[in-house]
Amino acid sequence: MQPNATLVRIISIVGARPEFVQVAVLSRELRRRHEEILIHTGQHYDAGMSGRFFEDLAIPRPDLNLGIESRSPSVQTGNMLGALGSAIAPLDADLVVVRGDTNSTLAGAIVAKQLLLPLAHVEAGMRSYDRTMPEEINRVVTDHLADLQLVTDDDARARLGAEGIVRGIYVCGDVMYDLFLRARERAAASLPESLRALSREPARRYATAQAGGGDHRRILPSQRPGSARPAPAGRRRPTRCAIQRRAAATHLQRACGISRLSDA
Repeated sequence: MQPNATLVRIISIVGARPEFVQVAVLSRELRRRHEEILIHTGQHYDAGMSGRFFEDLAIPRPDLNLGIESRSPSVQTGNMLGALGSAIAPLDADLVVVRGDTNSTLAGAIVAKQLLLPLAHVEAGMRSYDRTMPEEINRVVTDHLADLQLVTDDDARARLGAEGIVRGIYVCGDVMYDLFLRARERAAASLPESLRALSREPARRYATAQAGGGDHRRILPSQRPGSARPAPAGRRRPTRCAIQRRAAATHLQRACGISRLSDA
């Protein structure tokens, strides 16, 4: 334990895209109160798979990048074990945090317990019940090694209980949803005024209709007096809401990289 009892030195291990997403939220909170050392195994290592995430999601740069890169799962995990053991041993850490179900997760969990360090698993209790999936092996082994199980909901708690894991479980919610809320705020702040006006107009039209007491049914542009001719039979004009959704989705993808958040 560090000399200052209120300060915890936390080793955060990441390596793949889902972990980058989680770090974008968790690192901000951890660094408000504690010392975090971020170690990137290098599992996803090129600009599209790694570097762009750190830039787009404002993730702190890794303190250590082990540069393991892509290999077969067994070779990659073996290389990670040796590199992580050498990197973590001299750091006098109080806690190791791993996330999800990647090879980096498994290697970090094994090394933490070999070094007799407390281990926290974010997104614990997830199961596909398909042992042919490498990710299922990684998450099951990590859950059974972890001292702290940080789960998204009560269903995940129940799954752990069915496997005999009943202690150190905390329902913390979904970190991915936390990032969505943060990205939504960032995207809204960067929307052009034209899109902001579109988002305000439906509420303004509804309020006007309520005040006037008239017919509240939606009136499409083609139905208004003096508007352009209706579209030919068999063709439908896109509604204002559809145009608004498409424009907002495009801008959100460009502003926050949302389209890159899913893992292949």
